[in-house]
Amino acid sequence: MILTSWFKRAQQTADLLAEELLAPAPALEPTLEPGSSQRTLLEHLAALESDQTVVLVGHEPDLGELAGLLLGRGDLHLTLKKAGACLIHFVADLEPGEGRLDWFLTPRILRRVGRRAGKQVTG
Repeated sequence: MILTSWFKRAQQTADLLAEELLAPAPALEPTLEPGSSQRTLLEHLAALESDQTVVLVGHEPDLGELAGLLLGRGDLHLTLKKAGACLIHFVADLEPGEGRLDWFLTPRILRRVGRRAGKQVTG
């Protein structure tokens, strides 16, 4: 599932992700708008099926602050540059501090991975 803010650039990014991942169309999530309540977003995410993978497409500094909160570090702020990404998984319930960081990739690394994947598909 891909959730995105209503901002045009976020929606464009979410649409590209959905296309690449062969995922359903992204859903608009009002709590991904800049300055929205992280508590409300967490409540929404916690209500989803526990084995579901969710991609959030939003804005800085909110996503970086959310990542820090999920990892249990209120003082930690992951700086997600435009087109950067991280994967946080949960073994138990989705609650602040229960997340585990699997990877954190910059846009540069993601472009390299994309180029390699494209060469494998076409080459």
